[in-house]
Amino acid sequence: MEHRMGSDGGDNVAQVPRVLRLPGVYRPQEDTALLVEAVRGLRMTADTAVLDVCTGSGAVALAAASAGSRNVTAVDISLASVWSARCNAWLRGYRCLDVRRADITGFRFGGRFNLIVCNPPYVPTPSSARTRGADRAWNAGPSGRALLDPLCRSLPSMLADGGRLLMVQSECADIDRTVAELAQRCADARVVARRRIPFGRIMSDRTGYLGGAGLLPDLPDGRNTPSEEIAVIEAVAAVRWPALEPAESPSALRG
Repeated sequence: MEHRMGSDGGDNVAQVPRVLRLPGVYRPQEDTALLVEAVRGLRMTADTAVLDVCTGSGAVALAAASAGSRNVTAVDISLASVWSARCNAWLRGYRCLDVRRADITGFRFGGRFNLIVCNPPYVPTPSSARTRGADRAWNAGPSGRALLDPLCRSLPSMLADGGRLLMVQSECADIDRTVAELAQRCADARVVARRRIPFGRIMSDRTGYLGGAGLLPDLPDGRNTPSEEIAVIEAVAAVRWPALEPAESPSALRG
């Protein structure tokens, strides 16, 4: 188990909660940092129900707990990630953080959430590549949307009235498509944060595949190093007012 952030990123990643990681657990990086910033920009109460999907080390769930929520659920299909997130919650004294092992595309919860956060695998991957162990943290099928598409279909139904979904991804996996998919199922969907970062090791290793598949981003003017834009997409659920009874506050979340 490691006690380090370890990333190609710099000051941005340093703002992410320090975490312990079992081998094979996703290392918090620039996408984690951008999502954590978005979470910290929201005002929460102790009753704000939060779901962290693909929690990894639990860094984003920890950020939600530190922002005030005392009702945080975190899920991941990786057992090593589940134990890492549980350990990090315990070390910080967040007994409110419930970490579960689950395949979110087929799992159903009893209630709805005021805030759902998600940093899913989104790296375009040749169909011949293996996807097991640590590779599950980033491998996402030929277009990078093997998990993004089912999440866009399933997560909006888990939102409470007026609830928010925050999802981070790379432009290599088609940000506009995610916005369009979520807009079909929510009252509003838009990009709320962007950041351009150099390719890390995994993306650099995939440069040839990305170019052949037409997924390699254009180089910005004056730059010769391959880079990608990462973005946080926000989707807001509609408020369904009851027909007969006075409406209560649609969400404990304000931001």
